[in-house]
Amino acid sequence: MDERHETRVLLYESGPDEERLHIEGIIDHAGSLRVRQTSAGPLTRWCFEETPHDVEMSIDAEGVRALAALLELDAAEQLPAALQIRFAGYDGAMRLRECLKERGVPYTVSESRIVR
Repeated sequence: MDERHETRVLLYESGPDEERLHIEGIIDHAGSLRVRQTSAGPLTRWCFEETPHDVEMSIDAEGVRALAALLELDAAEQLPAALQIRFAGYDGAMRLRECLKERGVPYTVSESRIVR
């Protein structure tokens, strides 16, 4: 990975007449991965009592190396493209977490706190 900047990769963007859903992967200068999911609209408001709603999953640099090995990548620079191929779609963030959980790769999830 280039140590000087973040690499962002789009995993999903909903269409113009749909509930807004944006999922992107961000590999930072330290080699960590964050997958950020933002939803907005009436369904989001109904589910979470707020709109927009954010969920972020994080994997440290060691976990990123383990993920790259699981995906049989030759170099960490291939990870953004591999994420787009394997985890694109509206459920990509959930499928990535399932893959990590099955393979024992640690990750953390943070979610917007609902204020009532």
